[in-house]
Amino acid sequence: MTVKKVTIEKKDFPPLSPDGEYLLRYRIISEDKNRTSHWSPIYKLDLTSFWDGEEFVNLITPVFGDLQISNVDRAINTFWEASAIASSYDVFVSFGIYNVGTSAITWGSYAYHGSSNSTSYSFLRPEAVTDIRVKIQLSGIEKEENPTLTICTLEKSRR
Repeated sequence: MTVKKVTIEKKDFPPLSPDGEYLLRYRIISEDKNRTSHWSPIYKLDLTSFWDGEEFVNLITPVFGDLQISNVDRAINTFWEASAIASSYDVFVSFGIYNVGTSAITWGSYAYHGSSNSTSYSFLRPEAVTDIRVKIQLSGIEKEENPTLTICTLEKSRR
């Protein structure tokens, strides 16, 4: 019997837990696929930080990004730098409407808008919207706003 070694690539990792951990379990399947083991216990892998010999280094670090609002049509394009530990991202959006009378912006709550396997995301803004906020998070199990997983926050106005 030979021992097989399996390497899981970053792109194949599951979404992160709300605590920033990978929750993994496995089972063994025979080569002829006729026999399978029970599922292993769930292992928590905290790959978000490591000990460099002197201190813990956090791998969930902020990245730079940009938000482009087209004045010709309603297109919004968002771009950001790649994360060191994830290849999938969740995008949360908050829309704002500028009130000329009060000179104030009324903001909506952040809501999950979609996910991206690249470092860009595009969408259309609603007609009356003047201001936009976007939060980029490492892809999580729960599609909810989570400060632990947030790597980029952008805001822009089309006024």
